[in-house]
Amino acid sequence: MSQPAAPTGPEDSGGGVVEPSTLGAWQRNSLVTGLYVTQFVGVGFLGTGLSVVLRDNGYSLDVLGWLALAGLVWPLKVLWAPLVDRWGWAVVGHYRGWLLVLQPLMVLVILAMVPFDDLSNLAPVVVLGILLAMLSATQDTASDALALLVMRGRERGLANGLQVLGGYLGNLLGGGLTVVVYDWWGWSAAMLFLAVVTALPIANIVLLREPAVAARVRPDLRTAVAALGTVLRQPGAARWALLVVPLVIGAAGMVTALLSPALVDQGWTPAQVAFVTGVLTGLAGMVGGLLGGLLVRHAGRIRTVVVSGVVLVLAALTLVVTAFADADRAVVIWVVTVYYLGFCALSAVLYTVHMDYARPGTAATDYALVNTPAQVVGFLTGSVALFAAGAVGYRPVALVAALAFAGAVVLALLHLDRYRPDLAGHQPSGAPERSDPRDVARDQIG
Repeated sequence: MSQPAAPTGPEDSGGGVVEPSTLGAWQRNSLVTGLYVTQFVGVGFLGTGLSVVLRDNGYSLDVLGWLALAGLVWPLKVLWAPLVDRWGWAVVGHYRGWLLVLQPLMVLVILAMVPFDDLSNLAPVVVLGILLAMLSATQDTASDALALLVMRGRERGLANGLQVLGGYLGNLLGGGLTVVVYDWWGWSAAMLFLAVVTALPIANIVLLREPAVAARVRPDLRTAVAALGTVLRQPGAARWALLVVPLVIGAAGMVTALLSPALVDQGWTPAQVAFVTGVLTGLAGMVGGLLGGLLVRHAGRIRTVVVSGVVLVLAALTLVVTAFADADRAVVIWVVTVYYLGFCALSAVLYTVHMDYARPGTAATDYALVNTPAQVVGFLTGSVALFAAGAVGYRPVALVAALAFAGAVVLALLHLDRYRPDLAGHQPSGAPERSDPRDVARDQIG
């Protein structure tokens, strides 16, 4: 693997770029939170809000199942992640430059959806939705890399709790409040609201100053592409990325896909469904992610998995006989809240381990590849769950998801017990001594 490029003058100290050590803890935490709110506003609408709107307009579960497959464009970001690592704009910051371009483009794509309020023809909405997902996925790639470089080693548990918090706040705005606006004022108003909310973080990105380390370890394209073949060779990385996390996200994909249409079928209005699947899950997700991050930081990863895993499995089993049956609505609200608290607390651990396996020289590529298998499985299981629910009903499919959660928690505990990361360098035990300069740079950051 080739050496990372040597630093050049303005990228080290000029152009408004600062060293990581000059960023205070509050600045780092607010930066990470803001970045993840940004990317999940549009995705929240595409992933949850749109299914409520379409189901309310009479579309079948089969149609929703096919549309869910369009989400597979999100994990395809791993194919162009090396380009994000390799090319950037030194004068504005390597990854910040990507964000400055991508965010306005996302706003423009959402505005392009405004004229298509006649949902009898889904083709234009689907095409624009896929384009929005591609832009959001690329923004996610740059955001992950920037967050990894900004956050110091012992802060990464909290950082990933904030990542979950920011993501669910974005989902609250995009998947929840946008649907409420649609229910009250129609499609055009909903798209305008979504565009305005998506545009708000642009000011935060403009004010952002990227750490100089992002420029110092920038690889050439061959190094960035080669990272695709080496990141999973790290101790335990393949098992984590290809088995443990896909089982968790796959089960979650099933629950997420089924919940909105199930509530619509039980007679809930779009605004009521949006409150549960957007606003309520957003609030619970933010609290759960923050609690998970704090638990990782103060109690460790294994204890966090135990606590969050038990809560998640019990809540998922309870969902089978509440949210996916004709249960009292107050009970459904409480169970969904507990489920998302447990899932998002567990997610903080998952993303923290993702960061362990990401090397700063190829941060965007590494993180994207470790995360991609789970995302692919999540979209596939969500689609399959909708088809299966149309054939056998919601409850048997939801039971399979609950059992998958139980298996995933056990596998996660076994993995973390075997591969205990060194907090100084985030390297699983038993790994060979580092010789790659990028790994040395990572230790210096942590």
